[in-house]
Amino acid sequence: MFLKNEKHKVVVIGCGEICRGHLQAYRNISEIEVIAVCDPNLESSKAISQEYDIPAYYSDRTEMLKKNDCEIVCVFAPDNFHKEICLDVIKQGKHILCEKPLCPNYADAYSVVQAAEKKGIKLMLATQYRLFPEIEQARKDIQSGLIGDVYFIDCNEQARWNLVKTGAKHISDKPFWGLEENGQRWQWSTKGV
Repeated sequence: MFLKNEKHKVVVIGCGEICRGHLQAYRNISEIEVIAVCDPNLESSKAISQEYDIPAYYSDRTEMLKKNDCEIVCVFAPDNFHKEICLDVIKQGKHILCEKPLCPNYADAYSVVQAAEKKGIKLMLATQYRLFPEIEQARKDIQSGLIGDVYFIDCNEQARWNLVKTGAKHISDKPFWGLEENGQRWQWSTKGV
């Protein structure tokens, strides 16, 4: 379905700070053509459209999806809107790249995954940190038992976003990814952040 050297038309929902990094990267991927952006704040979508030379901008995602024939929808809206947006996009038969977390809770995330599977939609989370060599090595070390049983992980990182506002979900993905397949339970908190 997705072949190298084939152009894939992409639209973006959510024109906040997080979309800039993605759009900058897309400029370097010849197979991606971003054809439209959308944000409830029309001025935000217009500014992103102009900054990244994207031909169309909208404040209404339904209108954008009707007027633009795309294969992939990138969801960079705030987390609490992911479920609603993803389910709408799935109904329209579009593939999704969603910024993490997929949804604020397990039940909502599960409903999105089930809907995507039922419709044959590719659904991917933006978990780019997992590809960093140091993160891959940490995961291998945890899974091989090299460092023994893991009971506590302290993940400190300089970040440009407000950790209290975002709930530190982006940072927490990195250490816990190493534990996913070990059947270990984990939880995290933003108290005191």
